[in-house]
Amino acid sequence: MEIKVQTYLDAVDTGQYQVQNFTADAADFAAQEMAANLRTMFDTFSAQVATGALVHSELTINDFKVELETGIINLPFANNNRVDNFYADLNQAVPVVVNLIVEAPNLNASAFHIDTLGPVDQIGDAMFEQMCVLVQAAWTTAQAPAEAPTTNE
Repeated sequence: MEIKVQTYLDAVDTGQYQVQNFTADAADFAAQEMAANLRTMFDTFSAQVATGALVHSELTINDFKVELETGIINLPFANNNRVDNFYADLNQAVPVVVNLIVEAPNLNASAFHIDTLGPVDQIGDAMFEQMCVLVQAAWTTAQAPAEAPTTNE
């Protein structure tokens, strides 16, 4: 699936994309239900993408967020105003990709991480498994106690 850069920018700017919100209990998500929760989100996202729609899907577990977004570069919809900086020709058709975004206070210094999982044309079990590995790693990092700042005395 391809989209013209300007068409993408206009659609995101005007909110012309599908929005899906999911929630999960932290205890269930941490135990055996992580893959099941992610599968529901991924399958719903995939079904919307198959219709040709741009999509933002979000799974919230307390202050830990997992998001899937269609994109044309590894920037979230929230940073749409920066996307055109990467393209000389806004009428150029480019592949639509799946971005995995994770937000959590203890994740890293920015509390944010984004990975491009691949083109939407390759949505399938391999992409789902890649997503699960990345989310599991982020979840483990985010659940670890924050390190106390070091001081030079």
